[in-house]
Amino acid sequence: MPSIGNYLDAVQILLVEFAKYFAVLLLAVLAFRICRSSLKTSAARRLKGLLLAGFIGLLAIVTGFFSIRNSMGILYFHYGEAAFNSGRLAQAYLLYDTSGKFWDGADVTGRRGVCLLLLGNPDLGEALLARAGSMRDGVNSSFEKYYEGLYYLMHDQFKKAIPFLTAVSADPTYHWIVLKYFVALDLDVGEVENAEELMKPYIQTDVTEGDQAYLLAALKLRDGHPDEAQALLDKFPASDLTPFWRVRYDKLQAQLKNH
Repeated sequence: MPSIGNYLDAVQILLVEFAKYFAVLLLAVLAFRICRSSLKTSAARRLKGLLLAGFIGLLAIVTGFFSIRNSMGILYFHYGEAAFNSGRLAQAYLLYDTSGKFWDGADVTGRRGVCLLLLGNPDLGEALLARAGSMRDGVNSSFEKYYEGLYYLMHDQFKKAIPFLTAVSADPTYHWIVLKYFVALDLDVGEVENAEELMKPYIQTDVTEGDQAYLLAALKLRDGHPDEAQALLDKFPASDLTPFWRVRYDKLQAQLKNH
């Protein structure tokens, strides 16, 4: 179901699009009216009026040209977002790339970089992410930082992943997701107290995801409650988890069987 945030974003985009083309229309009408009225004046004033009308008309054409390019860039960016959110990374990259050809910017450049990174082309992906950051005076978006951190995390490059994930951990969009990864890493190295402290605010929340179930089950097993741990794992099949979580899930299942 669309969120109120997405609805407001869509309304804002529509208002901006309306304003752009309304401005083009006003310029075109103004040029036409000046041209028409100039034809009824003396020769000296007529030339000035026609020159002014020509300038305004040219401004309308240039504004319209860039408005159309910007609109096409926004349209393909929107399609790219839909493809990315559906997991169609190759298609998303092509749509973002097309968007950038119409209207280049930091966001579309960064998303192209993220797609290439996740598609297994880290060199070009990292180069595009660096370019996106330079277009924002050296600052990458939370989206870019999260997925760059996630890429390193999935390739067991934890030292490179943690700074990126830490940088977005305060962002409400990524806080819960990143926290779960940090808890998992703490459990991997036996830092149970840190893991419990991170999970403390969420111990009593409803378990709705397999990765959340794994974390709580791991903590319950360490607290001496294997039956409760097994009950949590049984709610979510391992096949629904990503490889990062599935490996840990299967390892915990093996521990429970031998307990």
